Amino acid sequence: MSKFEKLLFKLLSGNGDKNFSFADLVRILETFGFSNRIKGGHHIFLQRWGA
Repeated sequence: MSKFEKLLFKLLSGNGDKNFSFADLVRILETFGFSNRIKGGHHIFLQRWGA
């Protein structure tokens, strides 16, 4: 199992929520094709469906 698969399993299992870093979440979202736009203190994730 790759490191990405382990991270995804940890996120989806719900058992590691307290120990899941924001950087790991960003990595998963970017792997699924989301782009990250930072506006002030907010991170906005966008996905273009069907594009």
